[in-house]
Amino acid sequence: MGLGKTLQLLIFIAACLEENPAADPFLIVAPVSLLENWREEMAKFFMPKTFPLLTLYGGDLARLRTPNDGIDDGLAGIGLLRRDWLGNAKVVLTTYETLRDLEFTLAAQKWSAVICDEAQKIRTQMQ
Repeated sequence: MGLGKTLQLLIFIAACLEENPAADPFLIVAPVSLLENWREEMAKFFMPKTFPLLTLYGGDLARLRTPNDGIDDGLAGIGLLRRDWLGNAKVVLTTYETLRDLEFTLAAQKWSAVICDEAQKIRTQMQ
């Protein structure tokens, strides 16, 4: 709607990280069509590296997945990420579909905040 909600949330995240650089990361869940918007807003309004960012989508996501041969047979197909998947990221940007597929890995991570953009997608994508 052009009300600046994305920018307001990014300012909130930046303030939290400025106050406490050791804070747990922030998870932003959005439809695929809005991932680039979040990245553009970060680049447009903030200095580079203000948000150490990890995008869990596409090629980046494929690179971080645990290979099936490295998973116990009982856990195969669950969709787990490598142990060091987070790296130094303070903001993780992902989709509702990825959240659903990686629920165990993402639920095990402690977050400072979880931000749901277009939250009505939860009803349709999480079923």
